Amino acid sequence: MITYRQLHDLRLGTLKKAVNDWKDMVDDLVELVGEDGQGQGTTAAGLTKKANGADWAGNNADVTKKFVTKTAGEFKDVLATARSVHTILNGLYTKMKAHKEALKEAVASADKSVHVTANGVVEPREGADPKPTQKQIDAVVEDIEKVLKAAHTTDKGAAEALRHEAKDKYNFLSSRVTDFEKTRQAVKDADAVLKLTSKDPSKLSNTQLDHLNDWLKRSGKDPVFAERVAGEMGPKKSLAFFAKAMEIDRWESAGAGSGTKTFSEHKKLLDARKKLLGELETGLGTTLATASRSESGDMAAWKKGAIQVGDQPVSGTASHKPIYGFQAMSNLMRHGKYDGAFLNDYGDALVAYEKKHTGDVKDPGPGGRTREDVLPWDRLPSYAQQDRMHFGPGSDKDAGVDPMTGFMKALSHNPEASTDFFGHPEEQTGKDGKGGQSHFDYLFKDREWESLPGSDGGTPGRDAMGEALEAGATGHVAGAKPDSLVHTPAQARIMEDVVKAVSDEPSLLTGNKEMGDSLGRMAREYMPDIYRGLEGDQSATVQRVYPIPGEAAVFEDDEGSKKNVSRFLITLGQSPEGYQQVIAGQKDYAEAILRHHLDPDIQAKLPESEQFEHSEKDVKDRAADVVNRVSRQSGFVSGALTIGRQETLIAEGLQHDAAYETGVKRTGTWGYSAGATATGLALAKAASKINPITAAFISGTTGAGLFIGPSEWGIHHPPNDGAEKAEMAGDYWDRATKADKDLGKEMFREEFTQGGQFDVDHWDTWVRNGSSNGFNDAVTAAQQMGTELSSGDQVKTLPKEGS
Repeated sequence: MITYRQLHDLRLGTLKKAVNDWKDMVDDLVELVGEDGQGQGTTAAGLTKKANGADWAGNNADVTKKFVTKTAGEFKDVLATARSVHTILNGLYTKMKAHKEALKEAVASADKSVHVTANGVVEPREGADPKPTQKQIDAVVEDIEKVLKAAHTTDKGAAEALRHEAKDKYNFLSSRVTDFEKTRQAVKDADAVLKLTSKDPSKLSNTQLDHLNDWLKRSGKDPVFAERVAGEMGPKKSLAFFAKAMEIDRWESAGAGSGTKTFSEHKKLLDARKKLLGELETGLGTTLATASRSESGDMAAWKKGAIQVGDQPVSGTASHKPIYGFQAMSNLMRHGKYDGAFLNDYGDALVAYEKKHTGDVKDPGPGGRTREDVLPWDRLPSYAQQDRMHFGPGSDKDAGVDPMTGFMKALSHNPEASTDFFGHPEEQTGKDGKGGQSHFDYLFKDREWESLPGSDGGTPGRDAMGEALEAGATGHVAGAKPDSLVHTPAQARIMEDVVKAVSDEPSLLTGNKEMGDSLGRMAREYMPDIYRGLEGDQSATVQRVYPIPGEAAVFEDDEGSKKNVSRFLITLGQSPEGYQQVIAGQKDYAEAILRHHLDPDIQAKLPESEQFEHSEKDVKDRAADVVNRVSRQSGFVSGALTIGRQETLIAEGLQHDAAYETGVKRTGTWGYSAGATATGLALAKAASKINPITAAFISGTTGAGLFIGPSEWGIHHPPNDGAEKAEMAGDYWDRATKADKDLGKEMFREEFTQGGQFDVDHWDTWVRNGSSNGFNDAVTAAQQMGTELSSGDQVKTLPKEGS
């Protein structure tokens, strides 16, 4: 605590000089880093620009370029640190100057009968008449103590902030303090949080828990606050506090449910408690996510410790209502963005633990049954298990017992981490690829998600896994609008794995349709790759028709690719939201790629090697070729999806149409925007020598108008019997074929007639023929799926009309 004498005699000149010196340092670093955006000369930005633009070869491509760009990034971190230090010192100077003035004012405004000594002792002034009352003396003491407490808060806030910046002796932190007042408040909040979390959470009142949540919500994203809370609590205590707080039974037995409370009073208290626990999960989870991104040695040790206690009960015992570290940490991971390296280390440990401890279990007692392949979270009999440890969003169907669900949620918020987790199987199975099963194969194909209590048949877990795969394959948070369609090799590999897995075993999706929306969005972003895959080869011609500047997803060689993609699309069509996502995306892509090839203004801006004009065919034949190709694959995609739609319609009945209508409403509004080109969109962020043709953006197109369904045709739902279901399925097919043959009709038919060298009749013929061939290809593909599609057999067994 700062004393009266220290604040009264405080000399601020040296501190002011330090503030000015650090401001000069910031100005110098701004120039060195090149923050003016020009990126020229010997600046960090200039080095980065030259490194990215250079034609690196050999080892330089892997080593030197990375070294140069990383070094340039370090200069940015130095600047961030300098700005933080300047902000802290300037805030300290400003606040301390104000505190010193406030202290003088407190003394000056005291009653004339009161004297304050040089050491801050308040006493009656010698010879005062009348003498001051105790109340007058206490008032001066209170005013002085108030100022000293405020000064202490400022001093402690600055000290904690500076310690945060100096956490790592070898690296400059990229985090920055931009508002000293917020940092000062964050340190104060951290002290309050640490005081409450030192208590038994079951004995905290709802009012205390509410205060705790307020502090976590206000400062949870502040790095100084987050690291102070995490560091002081430590990994095991952080997880134990959360786990014990989730034990409603402990809280009730501490007195909340006993005494003279009526049932309604108790229920009201209980509902309030559950709501507060959900907020605690969010607030503490976000705080630990912020802390995990710190590069300090202290937090590196924290993250290692959190993984080490994963297989230990942090609440309860191993034989009675345990909550393991993995379960507590995974529920907290649902919130915020955790450090990617930590997520991968944590995920590796979680998967390894599950595989090692999954096996057969015999329940106790003479009549105990033997359960096979039981995950470690369900090994105890039901009466010895903790039944709920998740009260946040989605807890109505997910009790939080399965730690893999929360971990998948964490990956869905961190695309880079998800790509690393799913997209590098050689790192998961050993350098030779023979060390074990990949994370994708284990989680997507083999893991028994539905067996855990409180998991709603595995639906929340698989849904979260779909979102994690979406993030990993696309490079953006699940469900978010993409800002680029350029994919890395690891991202493309995830898409390849998903398509191949669903093709090999359609029940992985048809039995788990909760993943349909995520897989549909993935397919929508990989539409160029899907069109290539349906061509059945990766020839130079195919690659030129469907340009992909990033890494292309290849779904197998030659005909194997067409088979895998078609089986995937037919299966995906059985998911309402998956169907809608792809129907919308494929039409948008088809029109974008036609514009790319047929608009002479666009072609003129491409390098000669990329221009469609530079081929041996004449204009009309070139146009016929590309329109036939694109419309054929458009027809195939529409046909495959509609076959999937028919399968669900006949197999499950008209009542499922309501789910399809819901799928339409939930479909995101991003897509290839009207007037966009495939090149302009695909190259939005590509490290390519081809310049974007137009300002690339992905927004505006809503899929609702593209939905092919009864409500759009004005068809009344007939009674739900077999023959009429089959008739409606036929209507779907007829309407789908008609809609596909209108591809680009308004946009291209008259706009791109190439100076009269082909006319609108040619256009209609090309599209009609291509689309018809595509739909026929889809029928052939469906016939080859054999026993996996049951609707045809069901139709054969229907009673004939009038029977």
